[in-house]
Amino acid sequence: MITQDEINPSAWIERGIELSQQQDYYLFKCTNDIQSRCDRLKEKQQSDRLSTEEKTELANILELEQIARILNAKIIAETRKESQEPISVFEILDSLPDRGTFKTADEVDRYLREERNSWDD
Repeated sequence: MITQDEINPSAWIERGIELSQQQDYYLFKCTNDIQSRCDRLKEKQQSDRLSTEEKTELANILELEQIARILNAKIIAETRKESQEPISVFEILDSLPDRGTFKTADEVDRYLREERNSWDD
């Protein structure tokens, strides 16, 4: 059975997000435990072995990662704005500890294909 905490990624922020110094910034990142769990769920997803609960858990972890990336981008942009230094989107992305969940375009395509296929189920 899925609990309310598993449905709501914001409930994971306290136990799933930590601060990490990256270059000149203190940025948010998922804890090693959460990242490891995400990696295991992605492996299971690729072999189409995720249960309904695990699909929900993976979606929530990915949303948590997205929340951290958005917060980090805002932190970097605001810090640079205060110092009057111009900043580009590419500089923000390059400074993030994890540039994203996907490492290659093939991973993005595979994920999108799996998502589309799940809509038909």
